[in-house]
Amino acid sequence: MIFITACFTNYFFELLWFIIPAALIGGYLGSIFSHILPAKKVTLVFQGMLLLVILINVYNGLMLLV
Repeated sequence: MIFITACFTNYFFELLWFIIPAALIGGYLGSIFSHILPAKKVTLVFQGMLLLVILINVYNGLMLLV
């Protein structure tokens, strides 16, 4: 219902052509590395990527204020 009633003209959907394949490739590579690396290394890599995403979001939020 949200898809039918919402106005999606304000969104930039062209980036989905890059985001969707990147998510699929990342999931595939993540599953491969989770079998190769020990569990502690997988957790460390995941936490590092999570921290990177948080820092990027903080930076983007600060750029909105400027």
